Amino acid sequence: MSSARTAIVQVFLPVVLLGVLLSPVAAFAQEVALTIGRVVGDDVLDAVDDGVGLGFGDAGIYGARVSLGAILLKVEGALLHSPIDLFVDTPAQLGSSITYAEIALAVNLVPGPISPFLAGGIGYHRISFDVVDADNYTTLGYNVGIGMKFGLGAVAARVDVRDHITPLKIDAIDPDVLPLLGLTADKTVHNFEMSLGLVLSF
Repeated sequence: MSSARTAIVQVFLPVVLLGVLLSPVAAFAQEVALTIGRVVGDDVLDAVDDGVGLGFGDAGIYGARVSLGAILLKVEGALLHSPIDLFVDTPAQLGSSITYAEIALAVNLVPGPISPFLAGGIGYHRISFDVVDADNYTTLGYNVGIGMKFGLGAVAARVDVRDHITPLKIDAIDPDVLPLLGLTADKTVHNFEMSLGLVLSF
């Protein structure tokens, strides 16, 4: 991704998502889901290093989703954060966290009090490293998944299983951090979210 496109992603997507979450429109949104759950971290093997791999640990995730739309098709904005470390339980453990600011389309497969759905979209992914003066890694990422909503009316619940797909470009990672990661080629991270949301409808 060019530096100009990266700058657009870094500025535009967070502004849009925060605008949806904080603007007066959000007060009239169909649904706001307060979300908490768990991320199953990816082990990103680097074959060039003969099996030495970059490993994300498992961690909690929390945030909110705002949904707007009709009965069968909705647009979702999500802002989620996970304090997910690298190389957990090894001498090389590195503190880090990931923030997902995403937009997705959700398709309800069966409308009703128990409603399964499919979802997918794009967003801004930011990885922060606990390294002094290190720059955050930011990129355009993707998400796909399935879920289930339970209940009708003002309060309901939803369960999500979502794959957050984050491309890692070694030429965009802070040079002070890259040696700690052990990557010698671009890789793609698949961190899986399993979460429960308290849905408030307006």
